[in-house]
Amino acid sequence: MLVLTIFVVFSKKVNKLPPQGSPILDATNTIKIVLKERSFDKAKPSALRDNQRLEMYAFAQSATYTDTYVEQVKSGLLACKV
Repeated sequence: MLVLTIFVVFSKKVNKLPPQGSPILDATNTIKIVLKERSFDKAKPSALRDNQRLEMYAFAQSATYTDTYVEQVKSGLLACKV
């Protein structure tokens, strides 16, 4: 009862933010690009930019899509394999 009372009293004082996306959806979009490009190395934004293919993918133009992010998705998939 104490926790419920605290929750009700302070619920109006808590800053509530709307959802801002999902890392699972971002990883799924990255995997789609990897499948179309047939390689993690070719799916990196630097490689897409060099091959003039960056404009083909709306998600690849977002600020969160970096070479490091593609490597993180790759290592995450390899960790799931284990």
